[in-house]
Amino acid sequence: NVPDGEVVRMLERQGLRFGPDTNAYTTHDQTVYQFNFPRANASALEIGFKLFREIGGRLTLDQQLIDQEKGVVLSEERARDVPQQRALQADLNNALAGTRFVTRWPIGKTANIQTATSERLRRYYQSNYRPDN
Repeated sequence: NVPDGEVVRMLERQGLRFGPDTNAYTTHDQTVYQFNFPRANASALEIGFKLFREIGGRLTLDQQLIDQEKGVVLSEERARDVPQQRALQADLNNALAGTRFVTRWPIGKTANIQTATSERLRRYYQSNYRPDN
């Protein structure tokens, strides 16, 4: 229900800057979306809840936008590929050997990111982003 590009404008009208005042991240057990509204008023609350409702149940997952985002995700993956991260993963691989935890890092596998399609992401989204889950 929110056209592409309108999210940024909605947030800017509330005084947020896209980037410093918005964030999202995924861990092994949760995905977190954050908006740091400068004012706690009814308008901010309405916009925040509207956007969370859209994220949680109404994404269109347009292939063109997915293709644009792939570069962002792959860039994050490369930026995290540092000795400290590899050491942490090796330690966890040893401590949690044989579990899914160490085979499924939140950033995803490079090959899966590169070949992501709207159809595959829609199936995942519809299976997991549900009120009962």
